[in-house]
Amino acid sequence: MMASDTVEVYDLLILVDATCSMSSYLHSLQMSLPQIISISTVTDCFSRIGLLAYRDYCSEDLLDWSGWFSPSSPSDEQPDLIAKVKSLKRMRGGDIPEATKTGLARAYEIMRADATTIILLYTDAPPHTFANGSQGGRYSNFRNEQDALNAVGSPVPKKGFWRNIADSVSRSKSTRSNRGSYGGFGHNFADWVSASKWLSKRSGDKKAQVFSVLDYGMNFQESGYYNYLSAMTGGACFRLTDSKSTSISKLTVEVLLAWMGVEKVQLVMPVGLLPAYMLRYESVGKMETLIDERDSNASPFFSVCRKADHLRTTSIVIELRASSDTLESYLPKKTTPAQDFAKRYTGSPEYRKTAVEELKKLIDYDVSAISLNPVFGSLWRVVCNDRKNPLRDKIITAFGLQVDRIADAGEKARMKTWLEESYDYTTEVMDTIASIPKAQRFPCVFLDPTLKFDQETDEEEENKPITSFQRSELLEIGRSCDYQVLRRLGRILTRLTYINSAEEMPAHIADTPEIQIPRIPMALASDKYDNYFWRVLLHIVVPGTILSHRPAALLAALSIHLGFEPLLEVANREMMLYRNKWNDLEIPETWNTTCLGLLLDADEAYRKREGAKQGIEVSTNLQYEDEPPAKRLFLEHRSLTSILKTIETNESDKTLLNPQDRVLFERLVSYKMLELNLGTTLKPQIGWTPEKDILAIGPIVTCASCEYPRSVTIMGADGKCGICLWTEYASPEERQEAVAANVTKRDNETTPVTWVECRVRTCRAQYVVCIPDKLKAKPKCHYCRGHDVAPVVECSECLNRIIWPEAYRPANMGDFKCYACTAGRKTIVEVETNALKISKESSIDWLLRNEGNKITAPFTKRSLFRTITDVGIEDFIEKVEPLPLTTQAEPTLHGKLIRNTPDLITELRSWVSRRRTESSSCSLCFLSFNKDDLLPSCGRTGCAQRICKGCLGNWYGLNVAGGLINIAALSCPFCRRRPVVRCLLPEVRQGGAPH
Repeated sequence: MMASDTVEVYDLLILVDATCSMSSYLHSLQMSLPQIISISTVTDCFSRIGLLAYRDYCSEDLLDWSGWFSPSSPSDEQPDLIAKVKSLKRMRGGDIPEATKTGLARAYEIMRADATTIILLYTDAPPHTFANGSQGGRYSNFRNEQDALNAVGSPVPKKGFWRNIADSVSRSKSTRSNRGSYGGFGHNFADWVSASKWLSKRSGDKKAQVFSVLDYGMNFQESGYYNYLSAMTGGACFRLTDSKSTSISKLTVEVLLAWMGVEKVQLVMPVGLLPAYMLRYESVGKMETLIDERDSNASPFFSVCRKADHLRTTSIVIELRASSDTLESYLPKKTTPAQDFAKRYTGSPEYRKTAVEELKKLIDYDVSAISLNPVFGSLWRVVCNDRKNPLRDKIITAFGLQVDRIADAGEKARMKTWLEESYDYTTEVMDTIASIPKAQRFPCVFLDPTLKFDQETDEEEENKPITSFQRSELLEIGRSCDYQVLRRLGRILTRLTYINSAEEMPAHIADTPEIQIPRIPMALASDKYDNYFWRVLLHIVVPGTILSHRPAALLAALSIHLGFEPLLEVANREMMLYRNKWNDLEIPETWNTTCLGLLLDADEAYRKREGAKQGIEVSTNLQYEDEPPAKRLFLEHRSLTSILKTIETNESDKTLLNPQDRVLFERLVSYKMLELNLGTTLKPQIGWTPEKDILAIGPIVTCASCEYPRSVTIMGADGKCGICLWTEYASPEERQEAVAANVTKRDNETTPVTWVECRVRTCRAQYVVCIPDKLKAKPKCHYCRGHDVAPVVECSECLNRIIWPEAYRPANMGDFKCYACTAGRKTIVEVETNALKISKESSIDWLLRNEGNKITAPFTKRSLFRTITDVGIEDFIEKVEPLPLTTQAEPTLHGKLIRNTPDLITELRSWVSRRRTESSSCSLCFLSFNKDDLLPSCGRTGCAQRICKGCLGNWYGLNVAGGLINIAALSCPFCRRRPVVRCLLPEVRQGGAPH
């Protein structure tokens, strides 16, 4: 347990009305309770925290007590307050007033004498009193509560022995010797004035301060009781301006912080007006002399009876709009303000650990609370400044991730503004530079404001001056290596001015103070200055910008990739320092193609330069794009998959990436780029498909029945042709017409006839059609119609399958050459398709070696981080290889073997190695997009037009509910047919567009 810096002991008790109308209050506690617990932990203001809910005497559960939670206790056996507040059930209260007196009696019972209890009281209803209750009313719970509080022994919550109410209330104060309800104190809370005196320690030995938070709709007759109670106990009373849970939570935290005496810091966003009014009295005369709640002198403070209320002509209640100034001026404070967090953080290692843990909890639970809470705002600032804390970078990264996940755009923008302010380290950077002796401040780099780099371009960011970048844009390198981020930083790096000595410094720069034109000495890249160069380099763009270690290493990697010569040495050093830290699954931002690609590019550029220095030529993918396909495929495969040779490299041959990591990163990037290129156009070569083409008939046999020479492809059993064997003719005349159609007895092997191919993918047998005019559908051979296997022979050249029953084949047939190849026709043709379509027919074995099903579901558009997290790094290199060189797979297309598979793999590898994807134009706006980003315009067969998501939504989204119907926008803009529903965007389907 952390030692307290003060002898004061405080407990915090949250007392809440849990009837049906209090839903927003209970929800607000779910929001504020984590903050309250964390505040208590880091300030040591509260020794114990408890939650007590009360309802009314018509409810099953009148009271619900959590037990005491000690924030600083290491014990695991403590009540879970957050779970408790989430589990509270709202129950009906019957009449308008609630059992507040009973709740206060129970609160007093569980309080202790050696501590002051701060009570946060939330309610939207008055207590049961003589003024609003009924002694015999059917629906009034007033008498039930009086009986329970005045009972001897255990409390009677609903029914019991009736006694004279007036006598019980006017009875003199009792001691605990006559044991009664609620620890013997219950009868002291049957009257509101008596309860106030006992809680204020005017009676008894326990002390409480009550801070009441009341519903915005409560008038004097309802709110007066709580204002009196708060004033008597030295607390305060607030009436909300609305019942939003966020408003209640905000007020709660602000009141607690003001009571603690926590000073506002510049980092925290301005609070402004709070969503409540603070109720105060102009005069408190006679307040302490009241006898009971029926005393007519109480009418200025709360409702006594209708007659007394009528006589009250002047209100002594003042309503002040709550604000930080109001709280500072009028809110009672803790005797000893909370200790300065920065001092405690610096002086106590145990407190440093506690502070970081509580910040992490709050970041995960409600990151916005840090910007609104000066306690956590101060701690955040201190932790961010503590460069030696090993948890600092992780907590900063976690904060940024949670901010990015905020759904509300306005709140996200506010948090990003706050976060940017928290990253302003101008003083620290200037102090660091000033600590370098003047003799060591050269060489250095800076931005010369007199140099102009204007450029004509359509993109807005390219026209922005470098100095107009915001800090958030520069810090984006820690979260993304998107091309826009790299382009932004690349512009900065390429426009730096490098000065080697003081003599080379331009006069206009030398005469300008460093606060206006910062100069970053290269000496900061040394161990003496904690290798600060890359971390503070962007200070020259936005003063006060400091990167954490990983983004600094990425900036150095970009400099190496760009080949910025003056910074290469310090960039190499920075990358070497981070060499073995990239392979960390705890940092999801690393595991994507852009970040891994940048690291691979930097490592490749480094190896090429180092190899050139030693006279060794280092091969890279880009060096052999002009090689013949077979040789290029071999070289690329060797570059991507030669694991053993890479790992066995001499340890003295240092590289920017760990060799194993480099191979792993290459595999992952190749895998993802291959997935992105599954839709890239490929031109496989397969055997041709006759579509009623007229060619030589080929081998023939004379039919034993009609005696006509027939193609072997239509011959059946017993030497008869298929036409003669068919028996389902309508008439003898029809049979005779079919037999004699398009045939003569003079036909031979060169006679031209019509050829077709069976449409069944597993068959694809070619055969002759005697009456092509009657073939109105896609061809299907006689054997497939009868669910049999066609007797085929395969052409030795085009590999097409020709029907040739075994009974009619020559004994010494040997290699077979089909009729088309014999005639000199081009029988191996190119068709346009893509790897995805080929894989649907032939599996993905030709694209990916995936031993032991290492990747359970390959190419499912999951992120690289999700993929590597699910499958694990172990054995990934050994079991997974995109585009393997050696594979037994023989991919087919339309049931036909692809003849140029190596060329297809080479084409895909070219896209993969260059990390590029094929683009295509939207048919409406004609802008270029990734092919996978274009969508079918209507989804109808025969309409091949594809359009971008924006055009799709704009076209079909023209019709909205309640608007005039645009008839044209109901149909495809091209084929003018109605679109299928699955092609419409969800927002279009939900927006009421007719479909």
